Amino acid sequence: MKTKIYITLAILVIAVSAKAQSDAISTYFSEYLEDESITQISMGSKAFEMIGGFSAQSESGNAFEKLSSQIDGLKMVVLHDLENSRTTALAACQKVRNRFEDLITVTDKDAYVNVMIRENGGLVSEVFAVIGTHENLVLASINGHMMLKDVARLSSDLTSLSKGQMDNSSGVPIEFRIYPNPAARGSSLTLSMDGDYKGAMVRIYNASGKEVDNFALNSKDMKYDTSKIGKGSFVLKLTRGERIHTEKFIVQ
Repeated sequence: MKTKIYITLAILVIAVSAKAQSDAISTYFSEYLEDESITQISMGSKAFEMIGGFSAQSESGNAFEKLSSQIDGLKMVVLHDLENSRTTALAACQKVRNRFEDLITVTDKDAYVNVMIRENGGLVSEVFAVIGTHENLVLASINGHMMLKDVARLSSDLTSLSKGQMDNSSGVPIEFRIYPNPAARGSSLTLSMDGDYKGAMVRIYNASGKEVDNFALNSKDMKYDTSKIGKGSFVLKLTRGERIHTEKFIVQ
């Protein structure tokens, strides 16, 4: 499992484009690209020809296949043997906070996972993933013209893998999805949580950060009426015990 997230991320980003020079890693973490002791992962354009075979075998095959044609490039670095990878991950997120908005965040006392995006009108130009767990830190920057709904699906799959990594002994990782995303106003969202949903609390915030609704999850696949909150971008925060999962969704 320790290398599984690296392999999954490598399949996700598939190609490095010479034109993609404004990515977050090049802009904010260029020193890592010059450090030979740090693992760097990149794949050339020929890798696109392999996407069908990879995605067919992947746990996230459908999401990989949909995103492969929407991706222009990638940079990815992996730092090993850190004394406190969680703290380093938090610091990395703060560096880019003004440029990105959070899509999914998963935290516990030992690990931190944050998937952020640059998005306009449902089109994502860059995904930046920060994963700090055990003694490793992964930074991945993906550029392209990606549909938010496809990015959100794959991001959920990636954080599920990461949560499996970070879960050493206490509790079951939160496996959670919102769909459809985006949703039509007045339709129902499905809030789907694997495992024990008892004690899970949900809070929903609008784009201004104001809480617009809160409730307890009452089933593993709960229906939520979007007419309660209207149109716009929202952040759902799910809390169960010490574990927190946040995810963005859109009502059109």
